[in-house]
Amino acid sequence: MAAAATTSATYRLNIPRQPAIDALKAFKRQTGRRVISIDEPPFELGPVMGSYTAEEALKALLRSTPLGFTMQDDAFIILTAPRPVDERARAPARRGPPTFRAETAPEPTVVVSAKRHFRKVPSSSSAEITFDREDIEKRSPSQTGSLLINLSQQPFPMNRRANGAQFAELRGLGFDATVVTLNGRRVPPTVGESAGSFDLSLLPIGAIAGMSVELEPTAVEFGPSAAGGLVNLELRKQIAKPTVEIQYGGSDGGATERLVGFAAGLGGRRLTSSIVLEHFDRAPLLGAARDRWRNQDYRRFGGSDYRIDRASVNSYYSVLPSVRRNSVVASSNLQLAERLTAFGELLLTDRQVRQQFSPPVVSQVVPASNPYNPFDTEVLVSRLLPEVGPRRRDTQTTLVRSVVGIKGDRPSWHWEFAAANTQENARVVSSNDLDQQRLDEALAQSDPSRALNVFDPASPWDQRLLEQIRDSPGSTYFQSDTTTLTGTLRGELGIGPRRISTLLGGEWEHTHSAMSTSAPLQRQVASAFAQLGIPLTASTTLSAGSRIDRVSDVGDLLSSQLALEWQPLDSFKVRAASGKSVRAASLANLSQPAWLFQTGVFDPARQEASVVDVLVGSPARLEPVTAHTFTAGFSWLPEARWLRKLGAKYWRIRLDDRITVPSLSFLLAHENIYSDQIIRSSTTEADQAIGRPGPLRRIDITRINGGRLETHGVDLQASLDADTSLGNVTTNLAITVVDKYSSAELPGLPQQDRAGIANPYGTIPRWRAVASIELQRPFGTVATTLRHVPAYEDVYIEPTGRMIPAQTLVDLKVAVDLEHLFDRFLGLRGSRLTLGVENVFDEPARFAEVGQSAGYDMSQGDLRQRFTFVKVTHEFR
Repeated sequence: MAAAATTSATYRLNIPRQPAIDALKAFKRQTGRRVISIDEPPFELGPVMGSYTAEEALKALLRSTPLGFTMQDDAFIILTAPRPVDERARAPARRGPPTFRAETAPEPTVVVSAKRHFRKVPSSSSAEITFDREDIEKRSPSQTGSLLINLSQQPFPMNRRANGAQFAELRGLGFDATVVTLNGRRVPPTVGESAGSFDLSLLPIGAIAGMSVELEPTAVEFGPSAAGGLVNLELRKQIAKPTVEIQYGGSDGGATERLVGFAAGLGGRRLTSSIVLEHFDRAPLLGAARDRWRNQDYRRFGGSDYRIDRASVNSYYSVLPSVRRNSVVASSNLQLAERLTAFGELLLTDRQVRQQFSPPVVSQVVPASNPYNPFDTEVLVSRLLPEVGPRRRDTQTTLVRSVVGIKGDRPSWHWEFAAANTQENARVVSSNDLDQQRLDEALAQSDPSRALNVFDPASPWDQRLLEQIRDSPGSTYFQSDTTTLTGTLRGELGIGPRRISTLLGGEWEHTHSAMSTSAPLQRQVASAFAQLGIPLTASTTLSAGSRIDRVSDVGDLLSSQLALEWQPLDSFKVRAASGKSVRAASLANLSQPAWLFQTGVFDPARQEASVVDVLVGSPARLEPVTAHTFTAGFSWLPEARWLRKLGAKYWRIRLDDRITVPSLSFLLAHENIYSDQIIRSSTTEADQAIGRPGPLRRIDITRINGGRLETHGVDLQASLDADTSLGNVTTNLAITVVDKYSSAELPGLPQQDRAGIANPYGTIPRWRAVASIELQRPFGTVATTLRHVPAYEDVYIEPTGRMIPAQTLVDLKVAVDLEHLFDRFLGLRGSRLTLGVENVFDEPARFAEVGQSAGYDMSQGDLRQRFTFVKVTHEFR
């Protein structure tokens, strides 16, 4: 009786005519029934409006197509496309539902009406967080890396790179502790300043079909660099109709963005291809447009005055640099035989980034011989030279990635072989700096016509002298060429009544990395891995795997993982997994050239602000990093009308011998231990009289193996879906609670718990929440996202006693199908208008002394503030 009642239940439906994938999603939202399709139907479905049973509604949707369906059970409806009948193989008809056999399609694409599940990472654990193309279009980010701000596991939601690079940094473990894959294949690290990770801003957002995130050990298949997790990005492969999109936006004072994209596809029975073209550019946002950097006298907040010569040097800085990027992404699949497919991918990106800095700053001892020195003795002078103009750094990057491969299926096995080559070239040009040697000579000159006057701001500058001390533009070249060969075999082995899932694979990788300022480096890595999933009972599975990486310049490194899964119901699963991985320092970490830059710091030994030279780069050798991970949790997909998902996961991670860059404030706070890395000028008689050291000149913050990091916490996730009088409402909530984040920033220092305490390496909030609410109506959607960070303790070398207030940022997006609103205008068919506001209430970054001269916590705050955009998408039908 209950089954009959469920089957005959009627639903109030409102599904306008639209592409099949969108119509099936609407069907799922309004009936709660899941749909599985072997192929994505290349049709438009609908309209269906009124009261229907689920079966009646699906019949109405498919009425104008050659598709049919069959009820497998109460939860699933399988769409079946008619196939040619082989008369010689015709067999007597049998009663019952058709058998779903993998060999009927070489690589079936699963389409679920509530969410389009692009091909996920083929590992032992399912992806825990997914964004499909529909999610991306609703959020309408202009850059791929911006999707990461929607992850509660990304503790640093804002851009921490002055050059605009975007990295996945899950759990706050560092750029090189999260693996990035493209179509399930690992992408090598970006050259330059990436520190061993891939810069997501090089990928055009228009080419991304979806993103999936895994948060448990994956070292066996994807290598030992995934202690924090794995981010997989899928390229769009099937584009039904040519599409053009134009997006324009900006914030107050700058950061104006323009994005133009075009996507098209070719579909056939044997050949499918797609191409995406995209242009993106952004104007700079300078510090002078924001009060925080326009006036660096932070005494108004209870902080320090970081002005130099009464000038705020950060007013010249780029809050966001200017960017211009052009990209082409193409992919193709050719079915060679019934169970054999060849594939290829191409990614080409050319990007130019311009960063602006303050004019040069003179901060050094001027001898008594300088004729403009009124003190008749050497004296320390800090003077901004605005007459020289702002310093600039221009970076041009070209990335070419190509993949070719072949894959095939047998009744219970799938194999794949792929060859990938990634070439990246970058050129960095620094201009408008001063030549330090010629500057020293000009300050020491006794001839007034050849001496530099840094004592009288009102005195006119000799432009000829300025040109003499100006340094010529300096160029640095980065090159990287990585070739990877990968082969995998996965399937099932039958031993008695049980089926053991099996993964076998091998990988060979050769990388050549070169920089103009250092000797080239080469590395070869040969890897082999295996993983078995052994059913212990009907509902319990044990999986175990191991991987060995033979690294040419390090030796053999072994990684392993173990998982136990209990699934008593289709909708409920409990899983625990542990792993150990050992990874070599990346070539990006080893090949960074030594170079100097200037920055302002507070010298606690002299109790004054100072501008110093900072030495950065890499040593000749760094030790491997070892990671120990453990996760345990459950996921529940109830059949309730309103509750769609509940999940919780406990995680614990430990890193040994991790690679860090010492922070300036930590070195200065422990100068007695690290005096070799801090260079000062000689003391003056006045300094000697009060017993203080000489002025700072140089600080060495080159990379080191910095000790141990331990962290553990809990992830919570819930999804609600309900039909209301206003429309269908979907709510998602994700919370990450960090119970402990203990680290030693420098060797020899005790570990300190950083959770909920500001830190110059990046603040780890005690918890972070991301919530989204979406209202869907026939004419479009209204979606809002809330990102909350609680209050945490401010620190400047030592705790300040000040709490940095909590902050909640609200984003609002409205997407309207113009065809639905203006159906009489045929020119609007397939058009969508999206309006969006990020940081609706224009919340400024909270003041924090941990940011020192920045005046805010750069790992949590953002000076872009409110950003408004409009986007128009048109699909040619």
